[in-house]
Amino acid sequence: MSRVLRTSSLAATAVAALVLTACGSDGDGDAAPVAAAPTSDTAPSSAPSQGSSAPAPADGSDQTDQTDGSAATADGAVLAAASTAVAAVPGSTLFSVDREDAGTWEVTVVTEDGTENDVDVDEAGTTVVGGPRVDRDDADDADDLAERQQLLADATVDHEAAVRTAAAEAGAGSELTDLDLDLERGQAVWQVGFGDDTATEQTVLVDAVTGEVVGVDQDD
Repeated sequence: MSRVLRTSSLAATAVAALVLTACGSDGDGDAAPVAAAPTSDTAPSSAPSQGSSAPAPADGSDQTDQTDGSAATADGAVLAAASTAVAAVPGSTLFSVDREDAGTWEVTVVTEDGTENDVDVDEAGTTVVGGPRVDRDDADDADDLAERQQLLADATVDHEAAVRTAAAEAGAGSELTDLDLDLERGQAVWQVGFGDDTATEQTVLVDAVTGEVVGVDQDD
């Protein structure tokens, strides 16, 4: 008999609680609705939708232009080969960078006394694979020595600045392929080559004293 009374009492208490809850809702129109408990089928709100785009590269680069990317890689190899060769001959100045048939780079640097040294650098431009070796063919030529000494004295624009100026003149997507510091009508000039052996081959001439473009030679 006591079990029945306890059950009835509990039931009454539950009914009273429901009545009070209903009254409270009716009396306060601003009460916030009770959110339904999430079911096991509900996906977490932080999960990305399937239609979301892939994250942008961390460096903010645009990966859509593959042509410009390839040109930038080639430019980097030429400049890297130049830096590697100059570092291999302390106190030297870059005079030329040319690609060999094997894909390596032949770099010529000149020391303060006018001595010409050749350095072979790997395709990536980061490792010396041959030399440095003194170019004996021109070592005893007085005219060539005088020319090198004049270039060392006159050229105040370095190869990196010349490349930047020439690249702006050549246009977007132009691939740097070679560099030469030479005399043009007695003036020190950087000859900056783009697209060697291609339909768009051109050489931009940059004054090694003023840094200005003084000519563009198009391959016919």
